[in-house]
Amino acid sequence: MSGAPALLPMLDLQLLQSASETNRKAVARSESGTVIHEVGHFLAAAKLGLPIDFISFNWTPTQSRIHAVYMHERYSDEVKANPGGRLGLLAAGYAAEMCVLGIGLLNRARSDLEAAAGLLGFDEFDLGRDGKRVAILLQEHNPFDPTDAVFLVEMHNALATLVNGEGGPDEVFVIPNYRIPKRFRHMLPFWRRVRSARASRSAEYTFAVRDRLLHGDARSGV
Repeated sequence: MSGAPALLPMLDLQLLQSASETNRKAVARSESGTVIHEVGHFLAAAKLGLPIDFISFNWTPTQSRIHAVYMHERYSDEVKANPGGRLGLLAAGYAAEMCVLGIGLLNRARSDLEAAAGLLGFDEFDLGRDGKRVAILLQEHNPFDPTDAVFLVEMHNALATLVNGEGGPDEVFVIPNYRIPKRFRHMLPFWRRVRSARASRSAEYTFAVRDRLLHGDARSGV
């Protein structure tokens, strides 16, 4: 008989920073590392004043595990017009792991690195051959400074509380903008916050969840 899933831990930044490399690698490889990666994209977007409509996690054992942040397409032109900011958004997941843990997983950042490679002029991208080089080049566009580690850990813990309240990371979780704690939503300009919350309640939001999580049990608002 299988037991209940392990709950996401509440991270303590000081303990993490003083932990051994082995222990930090264990966190990086865990579900907590995934959460840190995705909230990195959220925080990088907030630094540009851009709202994320939802963050999704797929920890089901029966299908491809797709984790994502979704920004409404109304902001696509603004992002494309800011190449440095766009690269910062792509760098943010891996950079968040490095900021908090001093360790980043290239495999987790595969899609980010592949997209960044195209913007950086690579004709083709192979993770084993090019992943580390692209990650190093993206350091120029790293949106974080060391003090952002506090926000990243706080955001991890806020989302961990939501996920744990639904039984832990063995399911599909969709966390819309309007469910994210106010202290993080307030990083965004007011009207963009409102538009993002409205989008996350719309049919378009439902289709976006479906497209990203395929046939999973996409629960709206955890």
